[in-house]
Order: sequence, then C-alpha cells, then structure tokens
Amino acid sequence: MKATTSRPFLFALLLTVIICNVKADQNKSKEAPSCDMPNNIENCYANKPNTELPNELIEWIKSQSDAFISNKQEFRLQDPLDPTSGTGIFAVERIEKGEILCNIPDNLMIQPDNDYDRDDYNVPNCGTVWALIHEMELGDESRFAPYVRYLLTRPRDQIPETWSDAGYATLRETYSGQDPDDWFDTEYMETWHEECEQGGSKDNPLYDHMAMQVVQRAEDEQMIPFYDMYNHRNGHWLNTRQKFHDDDSFEISASRTIQAGEQIYNSYNMCDLCDGRKETFFDSTDILVTYGFVEQMPQRWNFLGETAVFDLDEKKGDPQTIEFSWATFPKLDPAMLEFVEEEIERLDHLEWSLQDKETSSLRTLIPDIEWNVIVQYHNAYRAALDHGLRATTEGLAI
Repeated sequence: MKATTSRPFLFALLLTVIICNVKADQNKSKEAPSCDMPNNIENCYANKPNTELPNELIEWIKSQSDAFISNKQEFRLQDPLDPTSGTGIFAVERIEKGEILCNIPDNLMIQPDNDYDRDDYNVPNCGTVWALIHEMELGDESRFAPYVRYLLTRPRDQIPETWSDAGYATLRETYSGQDPDDWFDTEYMETWHEECEQGGSKDNPLYDHMAMQVVQRAEDEQMIPFYDMYNHRNGHWLNTRQKFHDDDSFEISASRTIQAGEQIYNSYNMCDLCDGRKETFFDSTDILVTYGFVEQMPQRWNFLGETAVFDLDEKKGDPQTIEFSWATFPKLDPAMLEFVEEEIERLDHLEWSLQDKETSSLRTLIPDIEWNVIVQYHNAYRAALDHGLRATTEGLAI
C-alpha cells in the first residue's frame, strides 16, 4: 500500500522550518562584529580578554624566520585574578643573566622606506607614521596585520596633549610653579599635522592614533613588535639590555638573573640606547607628558632647568622608606629653598582646589582616566618636593 503523509504532520514540519529560519536570522544579528581592519577592530575585540591580541602577535612573531622570543616569558595580566589589572611580560622560569629574551629581525620592523625619512628627527618621525598608516590601510592584507591590530586596540589619548581641554589645563596647573610651557607643550600632534604634510587627513582619528603610537613606542624611527610590550621601570627593577646587531636585528637580553614570576622591565630613559635622555635628565614629568603615566619608584625629578636633579627610590626590602640621592649636586642657596617652600604651599592649596573640583561641574568634563593621572602626579610631585626641601635644608645647614 502506498504511504501517505497527514496534513497535520506537514503543517508541523513547515512550522518547525519557519521557526528554525527565524532563530538563524536572530543569531546572525547577534554575531560578533566584523574584525576587518582598520575600522572594526575596536568593536570586535571590545569584550575579549586584553591578552588575546598581544598573544596572537607573539605567536605571529615566533612563526617568522630569523625571529626569536624566549618561551621563558609570557604576556599576562599583572594580577591573574583581576581582569582589570594592567598587563606585562613575566618570567615563567628562571632566566640567567645574558640570556636572550627576543631577537626581532629588521624585516619585522615598520620603518621609513628611504634614508631621507630615516634621518627625520621630528617626533613623531613622519616616515614611520606614514609607513604604519600604509600597513593599516592594507588591512588584513598587510604582512604586519597582527601588529597593526594590536596597535589599533591600544588605549587612545594617553599623551596629555591629546586629553580633554579641562583635563590638560588642570594638569598644567599642577606644574605651574615651574614653567609648564617647557614640559607640557610637547606639540606632537602639531608636528604630525603641520610637519608631516598630511593634507586632508587632519580629521582622521585613526591616523592621529597611529601618530601617537609612534611617539610612545618607536625606537628612533623603528616600530619594533614585542619590544614595545615591556613595561617601564628603573632601579633594581630594570632587568634588560638592548642592542642592534650589524644585520639591523634588535636584541633584548637579561641584564641580571630574573626569577620566575618576576616582571621583565625595559626603561624609557635609562636604557642602553638612552644616552641622550640620560644626559638631558629626562625625568618623571617627561615620562608623563610623553607616555601618559606617572612612573613607579624610582623616580627622577628635575627642578629649575636642571639646576637641581635628584632621584627617589624605595629602600630595598623596606618599600615604605624612600631614599634620596642627588643626580646633579646643586649650588644650594636660600633662593632654592624659597622656591621649594613656595611650590609646596602652592600644591597644598591646589590639593584643596582639586577636592573642590571633585564635586564641581568641571569634574564632569574630565574623564576618570585623566583625573586619576592628575591626582597621581600631584601626589608624586608633592612628595618629591618634601624630599627636596629636606635635602636642601640639610645642605644649607652644613
């Protein structure tokens, strides 16, 4: 007998197909946004772990011929139990002094393609910015795509001159006892817009972001992947050395034994390649205006146009005790003492002003990340002046 299908069964089957198609359409609308570069990268990675892209970059570098990254280190959260904590590179096992941590060949660096741009001493280097923008415009077709994706997701507007008007003005007020124009008018963005001849791209925030990434990350005119992932810290925390080889590859090695679990640090002003910054006493304020953060101890402070330069550091084994040392021994006189006393008085008054602003309408104009840096800098500068006052007073009493 020929089989037959009942009408109720056919109706139920049709209804099931319709429901499945509706759910499929709903799921499509909930899919993660496209990860195409450059415009969709931030949205794509917004809810992903902040270690995902860096580790993708590391694996890409390891897959390249002539590149080397030691497996004795890892990129991870500073506090593995706190997803909001900062990130860094940590030793996963003991690393001996002299061991190579990474070697990045010249062909993995983004850099100008001609000698004229290589000799450009603008900050940022115009040729480097344009080379980086070129790779960004290539999108996923760029051979540097993992590195460019990583850079596109780095925090924006970290450098104080790119802050909100209210935040930048408040930070300058903190330093107004000296000449803030000397430190805070860095003009990186102006250099990018005016000197790099970017034509009609002045309103392109992605271009601006890449220009500031070159300011913050480039080693002279070269953007070196992985090297720029090491955090900054000086003193006994600093545990790396850097050098360029004759083949233009870039090597980082351990400057001392590094214990498992210890963070691996670079220095932005005391490294082997930092002679110019050492000679000009590039200090904690310079770190802030160039990189956008208040450095941890040790700190260097430069007052009165290099008239008085001193270092502060935590005593080893007793971090609550701060040790003071002159980097340049100044000519101590009552005028210096008067300057320090007036600065302390001004900052104490400013502290009350900052407390007032905390509850004022102005506070709503300053993003939290900027406000936190302002308060950190105020506290660090105020503490440095206390130590400077004590040393100056003791010096005059001798």
